[in-house]
Amino acid sequence: MQDILLVEGNLQDARTALQSFKVHGLVNGIHLASEGPEALDFLLSREALATRSEAQPSLILLSLVLPIIGGLEVLRIIKADPRTRHIPVVVLISSASDLDIQTAMKFQADAVIEKPATFHKLLLAAKRLGVSLSHEKHRLSAGDRLAR
Repeated sequence: MQDILLVEGNLQDARTALQSFKVHGLVNGIHLASEGPEALDFLLSREALATRSEAQPSLILLSLVLPIIGGLEVLRIIKADPRTRHIPVVVLISSASDLDIQTAMKFQADAVIEKPATFHKLLLAAKRLGVSLSHEKHRLSAGDRLAR
């Protein structure tokens, strides 16, 4: 089972996402980074890679609003590096404005969802991207239907 990296600078949005994932039984490991450098260190530093059982997460949830290094710059670095460019990145945006969506896609986001990130939004994005998630006692694959 591969992990998910949640990169969210807003503590309340991070809590909301993590609570939704927990309530709905998501059992993939979630790593939380609250700023751009922390996310890049998690993904790219030799020390971080050496201490993890999985080389890289199967999915990155990335807010555009981050301290120190913004989300678009983090996305640009992820997609430019051969070690991480294959990881699907779902950009978390505050509004569903066409400009925000177009900007994220221009920077090679694989999908975009509106904040707050919830289990159902995550599941729909994962299905579109062909990423499997683990849910309580069974594995949810890209082809499974969403039960509401």
